[in-house]
Amino acid sequence: MSYPSQVVAGSWSSKYTVQRQDKYGNPVTSNHTTINLSSSSDGANKRFSETAGGPAVTSVTIADGSDSKDFYYYDEKAGTWTISLSAAGLTGDSQGLTVSAAAAANISKVSGNNQSGDIGETLASDFVVKVTDSYGNPVIGATVDWVITETPPSATGHRLSADRTSTDSNGEARSRLTLGDTSGEYKAQATCAPLSESPITFTARATVEEAENLIKFSGDCQAGEIQKALADPFVVKVTDDNGKGIKGVVVSWVIVEFPVDSIGETLSEEISITDSEGKARTVLTIGDKAGLYTVSASAEGLVGSPLIFTAITGKSYFIKANSFLYFSIPYKPFNSKIEFILNELGPYDPARWRLFRYENGSFNEYPNVSDFAPGLGYWLITAEDREIFVEGEEVHGDVVVTLEPGWNQIGCPFTCSVSWEDIKARNSHLFDNYLVPDILWGYDWVHGEYVMREEMQPWQGYWVYNGSESNIDLIIPYR
Repeated sequence: MSYPSQVVAGSWSSKYTVQRQDKYGNPVTSNHTTINLSSSSDGANKRFSETAGGPAVTSVTIADGSDSKDFYYYDEKAGTWTISLSAAGLTGDSQGLTVSAAAAANISKVSGNNQSGDIGETLASDFVVKVTDSYGNPVIGATVDWVITETPPSATGHRLSADRTSTDSNGEARSRLTLGDTSGEYKAQATCAPLSESPITFTARATVEEAENLIKFSGDCQAGEIQKALADPFVVKVTDDNGKGIKGVVVSWVIVEFPVDSIGETLSEEISITDSEGKARTVLTIGDKAGLYTVSASAEGLVGSPLIFTAITGKSYFIKANSFLYFSIPYKPFNSKIEFILNELGPYDPARWRLFRYENGSFNEYPNVSDFAPGLGYWLITAEDREIFVEGEEVHGDVVVTLEPGWNQIGCPFTCSVSWEDIKARNSHLFDNYLVPDILWGYDWVHGEYVMREEMQPWQGYWVYNGSESNIDLIIPYR
């Protein structure tokens, strides 16, 4: 058989010639032989004919006196197919034929329409079009131009991954949209002129997720050195109701508390904007005095705002002369004797330092006060600036403080802050029965007044009231 190797879809092939031969390859001219024709193509419109454009046949006959017969093939389905010949009593033959797509005729939308995403984000999927010939075969190498045709007013930053692409082996071309900085509808068009249905329009919508929550992410409860930046930043995360991070939210940072007379404490950022994960951060540089530093993170209108981050200078604490210090020890001392822990103040001398604690319904002064213990609060005043050092270990577990009837001085037993809400939840039987009022009182040394507090901070002292007529135990939960 002599045969063509390729043909364009929707066109007749060039001539096939089938020849009878003996086993030595010599032409045979005697008798009539019917040759059956078949194609492996799965196309719906395929056929053989004795003449190009003639009626369809499934076989041809080599007449007596002739050694060959011509035929033609037509197919509208692109692909590589096998043309096979068979005849009773004869060895058949088969040859491959490539049917290529005809000229590009149509462009259609495949996928990627009607997506949505956050402002500034790249869509999850490409815009995809397909170019075909008039028989639906994919056309390879067709040029498709892409352009953004519509955006919300004043939007910037929107772009396509490609402005011009060529169709691949599937006849497909694609480009992906990055949404602009403004919410609303964006439109892009794919053009392959002058094809039917060109241009194809794709629509996408940029949305702004609604920020709901401000939560602590990392960096709380650090210990650092005076006049040095903390090792890690304070980090918050802004989320929606489903916990997804929201970018572009303004977070304000403020140093709220610091030791008396401390200078040099700074923040790397006082205003920061949440990133693509919804996170914002700042780094605290500790001032020149040892003690407690707290930083507030706030975002307007969000649940959880403001948040308080805590940093301390380890087991040292600065005491300002002639200022009443309301404090506690956030460690379990190796030696809880007052004179041992306050040894930096020198031997007890009421003219140099005095220590007070409210017990048994009245204020008592050292040496008639309880030794230092986690969870207890004290008043201290010194004649000179001093720094005390505590030799001890961190507390890793709940601390129980016995509250006498009336007012009680308590303190934070941990190097991290403890939420008053967490304390109330752990001691719900006391608060639900109104044995302990729902108020935690702290002391504001800057303004010299008592203030209500929402957290217990390391090194700080607090007041709580026992409204019953007997001792009760208050559990300070370890976080």
